[in-house]
Amino acid sequence: TQPAVRAILDNVPAMISYWDRDLRNRLANVGYQEFFGKTAGELPGMHLRDVLGEELFPRNAENVERVLAGERQTFERTSLDAGGVLRYIEVSYVPDIVEGEVLGFFALGTDLTDHKETQLGLRSALADLEQFSAVAAHDLRNPLIGIVGYADLLALTVPAVQDDPKTLGMVDQIRASARHGLTLIDNLLAYSSVAGSTAPAVHVDLDELVARVLRDVLDDADRSQVTLRPLGAVHADPVLVRNLLSNLLPHAPAYVWDGVMSRF
Repeated sequence: TQPAVRAILDNVPAMISYWDRDLRNRLANVGYQEFFGKTAGELPGMHLRDVLGEELFPRNAENVERVLAGERQTFERTSLDAGGVLRYIEVSYVPDIVEGEVLGFFALGTDLTDHKETQLGLRSALADLEQFSAVAAHDLRNPLIGIVGYADLLALTVPAVQDDPKTLGMVDQIRASARHGLTLIDNLLAYSSVAGSTAPAVHVDLDELVARVLRDVLDDADRSQVTLRPLGAVHADPVLVRNLLSNLLPHAPAYVWDGVMSRF
């Protein structure tokens, strides 16, 4: 069975080793040997300091001390492999306890480099998306704000519009559509920043927020059919809550609020 166990250890996609209380190596699989550039004949009996090196060993000293005190340790480290490539490693130290005595510890190392590099790539892409969204939102918001302003002027100052209900309704629709466009731009900004958002949750008055969203996404006729009942407040990110409401409200078949958004 010993050769079979050794074969399993050598084929596990991880770095596995065992160290006694004196920090002398007693076992190391092929993955561990290859990472540190040691042969199967070199490692047995080597001190952990000599394997990790003068730069890495002090960084792990506290974890070694704790595992020898019987505490399991899990942590992440960056380290150069035998080829000089920087790797991101998750390390677990597991104490070997027999009859209450710690005889040594097992070390398990998992290479997280590909995962970390993917994370860094996603963060870079997110930063680019946020920058693009900010520029696009600025360029798109200005014309829509102008449309809303001119529609307000038409409705307030032009008698021909004020005296013709049909024309006034068309102006109201233009105004509502432009406001909806502004809401969509706000949603774009919220979407682009949500993955990296660290905005703290705050007190959000749902009644006030819902009323504001309704003014943005519905015209007067549709709003007249809305029944609002007290919703109270929540502790949340107001931008994300507004984003949710802006997407749900225009598509809801009925607008009946009774303390919760039960119709959804």
